[in-house]
Amino acid sequence: MSASHAAFIITGDPIVGTGVAELNEDITFNVTGDGNVALLVFDEWVIGDGTRDFSTATPALNYVVNGGTVTATTFLSLYDNTQFNFGAVTANDGYFRLSDIAVTTGNTVVIKAGTWNLSATLGFNPTAVGTFQGNVFLADANGVRLSDTQQVAKVPEPSATLLLLVGTSLFFRRRR
Repeated sequence: MSASHAAFIITGDPIVGTGVAELNEDITFNVTGDGNVALLVFDEWVIGDGTRDFSTATPALNYVVNGGTVTATTFLSLYDNTQFNFGAVTANDGYFRLSDIAVTTGNTVVIKAGTWNLSATLGFNPTAVGTFQGNVFLADANGVRLSDTQQVAKVPEPSATLLLLVGTSLFFRRRR
């Protein structure tokens, strides 16, 4: 498992159509199986609420395979969780449903950073709003894992970063 500095954040309210999803940095995956990537899975994102609701996300999600050209998905929806387990996807996992991306073992897939507007979705799981911190992976439409696992990290609070910088500068200033 590799660590990424990326964060996946949902703000606003997807229930009324003011939701916004953001991936603040690219995430690179190493493909471990042949198939068609159809899901970007957020492992154990929420406590499943027993329903599977989705929000159409716009604009398209961009990706790159093996350092080639940037390509846009033709279909993109954000699912809050699923009703059942299928393959490596569990009821507590959220995911982006993508148009199929053909891959073979050894490929590299980069999911490009972006911001997406979420359509109004009555019943969208409210625990999905906020910053996701955990594992992400690529899977096919049957939930078969096709990539290694990447870990997205929580974005540090600006105040914590500022305090660290101020404290460090005072430490070095005092030592002079």
